[in-house]
Amino acid sequence: MRLAVRRTPPRLQSPAVTLLFDLLARNARGEEVPHGTTMQWDFSDFEPWYLQLDGVHKVAVQGRAAKPTARMGMRFDDFAELISRRSPPALLMRAAGCARGATRACC
Repeated sequence: MRLAVRRTPPRLQSPAVTLLFDLLARNARGEEVPHGTTMQWDFSDFEPWYLQLDGVHKVAVQGRAAKPTARMGMRFDDFAELISRRSPPALLMRAAGCARGATRACC
């Protein structure tokens, strides 16, 4: 899946991106953050997505949350680098200045 995301423009990989965010939601530790925590990704080159975390109930949604707890703005390629652990998170987050809101919920 990494190769498909890296070599093909994101807009052509919508099913893969849906699967990716579904996996992020399933693996999020929602019981470790306050109920209702919402993490928003605003991509400069792709549709926005967010995770809604309510304890063990976790869901990924394409679109913008009304009042996200934390909002991250970045390019989709940077996001792919971050979640695949090919680049150190602190480097990407600091370089982009991308996190706003309750960033503690992201860590």
